[in-house]
Amino acid sequence: MQRKPWTLGVVAATLIWATAASAGVAVAAQHTSALAAAEEPGEGLERVVRPTGQETPPAQLCIGILGRNLAVYLWLLLGLVSGGLTTVALLTFNGVALGQVAGFALGAGMPIGDLALLTLPHAIPEVAAFLLAGAVGLRGPTLLSAWFKGTFSRALLTGVSGPVAGGALVIAAAAVIEVFVTVPIARAGVGS
Repeated sequence: MQRKPWTLGVVAATLIWATAASAGVAVAAQHTSALAAAEEPGEGLERVVRPTGQETPPAQLCIGILGRNLAVYLWLLLGLVSGGLTTVALLTFNGVALGQVAGFALGAGMPIGDLALLTLPHAIPEVAAFLLAGAVGLRGPTLLSAWFKGTFSRALLTGVSGPVAGGALVIAAAAVIEVFVTVPIARAGVGS
C-alpha cells in the first residue's frame, strides 16, 4: 500500500471511532443526569457486589477475551470485501459502546484515575490494533472500485499482510495484559 492512503485510513478509522466514542459518552451523560434528576433527595445509587462463585482460570479467560477480540479484528478487516461497510459499522459500534461504558462509570461516581487503571493497560494496544484493522478495512471501497473497473491488481494489497499479522499479535498481547494486569487491578478493588 502506498503511504498516503495508509495514513488516511488510520486517520479516518480514528475519526470514526473517536466520534462514536464521544457520542457514547454524551448519551451516557444524558441518561446519568436524567437518573440523578429522578432520584429523591438523600437517595443514591448503591453499588451491589455479588460473588461470582468460582473464578475463571486465567488461561480460559485469556482464550475467551482473545477469541472475542480476534472476531472484532476480523470483522473490521472484512471491510476489504464489503466496501468498508462492516468496518465503518464496527468502528462506530465499538466506539459508542466504549464511550457509554466510560460515561456511565464516570456518571456513577467512578474516579477518572480508577477508570484509566481499569482500561488503559489493555485498551491502548487493543484499540490501536482495531484502528489498524479499520484502516485496512477502509481500503475496501478502493478495492471494489478497481474490481468493477477491471483495474484490480494485487499491488493494491501490497504491504497489508505485515500490519495485519502484527495487529493480530498486538490483540493477543492485549488479551494477556487484560487477564494479568487489568483483572488483578479490578480484583484489588479499584473502581469500587
